[in-house]
Amino acid sequence: MHLALVGVGKVAVNNYLPYLAAQPDVTLAYYNRTFARAEEAAARFGGTACASLEALMATAPDAVLVLTRETVRAEILGQLLAYRPRRIFCEKPLVAAAGQAAVAEQDFWTARDLVGRAQAQGTTLAMVFNYRFFRHSRLAAQLHAAHALGPLRHFTGLVHYACWSHAIDLLLHLGGARPAWITALALVLGLTQVVR
Repeated sequence: MHLALVGVGKVAVNNYLPYLAAQPDVTLAYYNRTFARAEEAAARFGGTACASLEALMATAPDAVLVLTRETVRAEILGQLLAYRPRRIFCEKPLVAAAGQAAVAEQDFWTARDLVGRAQAQGTTLAMVFNYRFFRHSRLAAQLHAAHALGPLRHFTGLVHYACWSHAIDLLLHLGGARPAWITALALVLGLTQVVR
């Protein structure tokens, strides 16, 4: 499998590349607005550094991982869709022009338009959850399987607002059963949101 990475900052270098580079059947190509970062990633993890999105897409990736800041993701996705890749996977949130702490309604509409463009041309566009690949998450999955603990019955966690999506993903990934209820409490604002 050949993967193209757009954005090789801390998230890529710390959370994705150590795992991906260790897979024997994965080859990698990198694009970063600062070309030196792409070169550093290629030197450290193997693969090809590309000076442009055009050069990156010319490597014919099976999937593209967009690991840029959320503030520029809509722009990058718009450019990538012009190449009609088969699959694009993004960090979360998909779009947040003012940053993930200030997601606005316009971000939803922008993201919806991008997803619609992808679907219309047959490109799979989805978000990925890198917390699955953290050492402690992989260990938890191994322990759960090794000891046949069965499905999770109850979970309580104190989660930073920016990581709620990761917490829900890990709950679904490691829990062994789909939860009946997920409740989020925002204590600072005094709000409670219940999601079925």
